[in-house]
Amino acid sequence: MGTHRTIQPSSQARADRVRSRSAKALSDQVGTGWSDSALEPPNRCNRTAYGCRAKLQQRRSCIISRRSRCGSKPIRHFCENVDSVESGAIDIIYRWINPEIGLAKQRQIIANEPIYYIGGTNCINRYRDNHELKYSLRSVAEYAEWARAIYIIGEGPPPNWLLIRHPIVWIDLDELLEANSLKPQPNSELQKLCFAKIDGLAERFICFDDDWFLGRKVAASDFFTAEGKPIHPHRDHTPIAWTKSLYEKGLTMLPQGFVDLVKLAGTARHDVVLKMREIMVAEDLVTTSSERDAQFWLRDVNVGHYQDVLRQIEEAQPKTYCINDDWSSDEAEYAEQMNFLQLFFERILPNPASWERHNDEPSELC
Repeated sequence: MGTHRTIQPSSQARADRVRSRSAKALSDQVGTGWSDSALEPPNRCNRTAYGCRAKLQQRRSCIISRRSRCGSKPIRHFCENVDSVESGAIDIIYRWINPEIGLAKQRQIIANEPIYYIGGTNCINRYRDNHELKYSLRSVAEYAEWARAIYIIGEGPPPNWLLIRHPIVWIDLDELLEANSLKPQPNSELQKLCFAKIDGLAERFICFDDDWFLGRKVAASDFFTAEGKPIHPHRDHTPIAWTKSLYEKGLTMLPQGFVDLVKLAGTARHDVVLKMREIMVAEDLVTTSSERDAQFWLRDVNVGHYQDVLRQIEEAQPKTYCINDDWSSDEAEYAEQMNFLQLFFERILPNPASWERHNDEPSELC
């Protein structure tokens, strides 16, 4: 950041490098299957501004990030064979903001406008890290092992517990926006305009938020019909399936005024995915789920009874559930709530995923 450069490559050149490296990295990662020997890292790593390039055919694993370090240990593979999914490859997309970046952003926002309500874009609840991503990813590893790759669009460095290796693909938000000629905004909706343009992304993918979790085994047929048509849930705050072609079509069907608003929204949030879902359902371009299961959603209206809500989730084992950060702003009360939440997560999702760092491993591998 602080280094002066006399020659800057053009925005188009940087964007081209982003696209080519992302596509190359994933194509090497998800070739025909995985074995521990294929995951042995090389002795040397050629570092670049957006990742590491070195003998990808040999190691089949690459971090897509600004910083990288070589590791020394093989890992247990996540999916034996990416072609084993009956109806084809399905990827997952997450978004995540580093809490230090989030808190800095919050301070900047507060300087211009007050904290106006719990859950607002400029509220601390949107930026503190309660380890939701860690356990949401665990739920995917436990209950959706058929997923081919997991893309995480990250603002700031990855969490220190996360190893960036198959099936994890880390994408730097600033690079993604620049590659799509978009200027960063202090809200998380803008990046949704770029989902279908992520190089290497499977034709079919599922949008997750880090506070959405799987509660039991799910199959590809829970998200797509036999013909490949996305199945959309009746309720919000649950994973949503898409195809790239349908997602791109949905973007073109959004009113231009709405798209312009998203691009210049500032702290206001205008949900791109939910708006497109309304259009898709109205035009009969997606199938709506026939399931009418009870919704398990810990939020502002029931957080006062969070212990009961979490016990209900543990007993019911719903297909999906959501745990919003509507926790207390009082430090002592918040600490008590987090202790209960951590115990809850460790009871229902006790098994670390293969991408979780051990004490003797660096946080990023190439």
